[in-house]
Amino acid sequence: MPGHRKAWVVSLTPFDAQGGLDEAGLRLHLRRMRDGGQSAYVGSTNIGEGFALEHDELEQVLAIAVDELKGTAGVRASGFEARSVAEARRSVRMAEAAKVDAAHVFQLDVGHGSSKPDSAELERFYCHVLEHTSLPVVLSNYPSLGYSVPVDVLGRLLDRFPHIISIRDAGGDLGYFSELVRRFSGRVELYAVGVKSLATTLLLGADGIFTTEANITPKLVSSVLEAYEAGDLEAMQARFRQLVQVHRLLARYGGSGGRGMKSLLNHFELPGGSLRPPRLVIGEVEQTALVEAFSALGIAELQA
Repeated sequence: MPGHRKAWVVSLTPFDAQGGLDEAGLRLHLRRMRDGGQSAYVGSTNIGEGFALEHDELEQVLAIAVDELKGTAGVRASGFEARSVAEARRSVRMAEAAKVDAAHVFQLDVGHGSSKPDSAELERFYCHVLEHTSLPVVLSNYPSLGYSVPVDVLGRLLDRFPHIISIRDAGGDLGYFSELVRRFSGRVELYAVGVKSLATTLLLGADGIFTTEANITPKLVSSVLEAYEAGDLEAMQARFRQLVQVHRLLARYGGSGGRGMKSLLNHFELPGGSLRPPRLVIGEVEQTALVEAFSALGIAELQA
């Protein structure tokens, strides 16, 4: 159905040269995302540098995003990897206060992964968080935290909590994602995270795409979906190939950490800003190589 699938950007957070939150830059960035067809997750712990934000700064980021996007594009709180029920609840309460459209709740982060929760413990964690909010919630599967969320646990949670509206899978296991589609398609939005999974999961039945690359090429990312929706396979292939090249270049220079991304945005006089310590932007030699390689891609939305 045209317009059904949605493009989501995991948004970066611009900082000024002194390391302070760049409100003007963030507003400009979010408007560019909206105008490029993106909805946004803000305050993420990777490219959004949420790990480096103080509590009041994260509140400010959410408030700015709501002010700029709500009603014209989707705006959701990315949340962070909580180590306890109390920590997860605080994150959701902040999202509620900001009046975002939804809050993302990660699975429980058990640190080194040596004592991963079993299914009953994990379900108990989610229940203790979800029963204290009526805000729409997004759950996710992030195996990088040391384990995957059993599909049966997600099913029981969906049966109990109707305000779960979406599930995100960042594992890249097509069997797992296929099972999500088989069990839950039509009940909640289903998304896979990252360019590597984009084409295959769309064919499997994903409700849209999740990228960090849209921070620099929002229109290109959106155009992949538009071509897919229109049934124009040739156009989708051409745009997807270009997006893969963007992904490969950025992965070579910092990936979702934003080291190359912010340098590129600043080069094109777009709001990228600085990184917060301990992260550092790429060096001058690397930046020159990245800009040259990126410019050679001929991406229309970045041409003068």
